[in-house]
Amino acid sequence: MQPLVALGAGWQRAGHQVTVAATRDFAPLVTAHGLACHPFSVATDDLLASDLGRTWLGHSSHRPRLELRLLTEMVSTYGVALAPEIAALAGTADLFVSGVLSVDGAASLVEAGGGRHLVALLAPFHPTRAGWAGVQAPVPLAESWRNRASGQVMNWFLAGAFRATGDAVRRELGLAPGPRRSWARRLVETPALVGVSPTVLPRPSDWPEHVAVTGSWFLPDEAGRGLSEHPRLAEFLAAGEPPVYVGFGSMSSHDSRSTTSTVLAALARSGRRAVVHRGAAGLADDVEVPSEVLVVDDVPHGLLFPQCGGVIHHGGAGTTAAALRAGVPSAAVAHMGDQPYWGRRIHELGAGPAPIRRHELTVASLTGLLDGLSAPGIAERAAEVGARVRAEDGVATAVTAADRLLG
Repeated sequence: MQPLVALGAGWQRAGHQVTVAATRDFAPLVTAHGLACHPFSVATDDLLASDLGRTWLGHSSHRPRLELRLLTEMVSTYGVALAPEIAALAGTADLFVSGVLSVDGAASLVEAGGGRHLVALLAPFHPTRAGWAGVQAPVPLAESWRNRASGQVMNWFLAGAFRATGDAVRRELGLAPGPRRSWARRLVETPALVGVSPTVLPRPSDWPEHVAVTGSWFLPDEAGRGLSEHPRLAEFLAAGEPPVYVGFGSMSSHDSRSTTSTVLAALARSGRRAVVHRGAAGLADDVEVPSEVLVVDDVPHGLLFPQCGGVIHHGGAGTTAAALRAGVPSAAVAHMGDQPYWGRRIHELGAGPAPIRRHELTVASLTGLLDGLSAPGIAERAAEVGARVRAEDGVATAVTAADRLLG
């Protein structure tokens, strides 16, 4: 949500009226940045805390079919319930900007009520021969037909997972059902902004002209605010060497106590001070932690990450972008979705050790990640990547690119 709010704020600065349709618990974030909010009746926090949410987000698997089944069940449960509220938006805008999950729904709104459609992506989903731009590329650092074929197959599977919401929206609007793989076709054909740094994702030459890599979309830099709102954190940071950050963001879990034990044991073994983000997983809830560890709730990444000696995270697109922008070594414990891709890209850029998957998380594997943050050359390379990312203005580039793509 944060990158999309940043993009919306950029459009509003350019003179457009922007409304963000989001689950109701994001309304304060949206309105705090001067945008109108159309809140849906569901709350993301409820989704994360549900049994299905914890099962889907809190683990990973060596069986892709299981992850796809859980994604399909999640979309069928929550996306279909939102279909009437999505359908009610038909005719309310000149331009509908969808995320990757809502491509079919936004296309149906345009078909029923007019307007234009633009896709805002936070990861590369267009098939390409370029392995560095392939979420599921079997040949990661080269160009190969296998990468393009893998991307096409992945999109066909995702089309099946996302179909339920699009079909439900079309029923609400009185439209005929779309083709079986309409999501994959519409994703490829719709003008798209990819909110990723070109330093991290150089644009492949075989992508269509209507796909623009703009740079990451960050909210206004918060580094100048200081830590006055977080006095305990400021005191902890000043008390010793820069700590590592460990947090899994919105990845909720069924076994927060076991995960906390693993994290604390690995930190003790590595001898590192740490800031642990409680997050949706509830890390360190009702657990006594040593003095070398500080547990925090939400702190802006742009404020915290540059003051850390390294970042261990779940590999989400926004968190990865923030860690790379901070210019500090980072690594991912990838849970699902595009997270293995982001963990892989961090390593390929030389900005951190190779990622692990959530089901591979042990004291030994996490200790290896922590130690890998200080491997020779990684700090220097992370600093180089960070300087390049900070020099980009992804929001301004996206606003200009949208004008070009939409004519």
